[in-house]
Amino acid sequence: MNPTPPKIRYRKDTVMSSIFESKEEEVEAMQEFAQAMMDETSQESAMDCLLVLANVCEMRASLVPPEHSNFYDDIAQVVRASLGVLTYLPNSVGPDERFENPRLYSSNTYIH
Repeated sequence: MNPTPPKIRYRKDTVMSSIFESKEEEVEAMQEFAQAMMDETSQESAMDCLLVLANVCEMRASLVPPEHSNFYDDIAQVVRASLGVLTYLPNSVGPDERFENPRLYSSNTYIH
């Protein structure tokens, strides 16, 4: 029997982004983003996105004050643990190892 995962605690105090002129425009942009993800996300790109998220969180943890770094460290560890499990599922693919290159996450480094 699979244990029931904890319920997601969503943000309730979401404020409209300043780049949108109306709440409707913001919702439309969210719908377009969600639809693009539905249309374009393959197994490979989903795994790549998770790996990029882990690396971004590790990078952020090293850049933010200590009181915030644990949050990013925790996300990175959970995502990496999830990737470790996911890559062993039947018919699963691994993420592209090239996303482990730390220079990808530095804005001032040109990669050849």
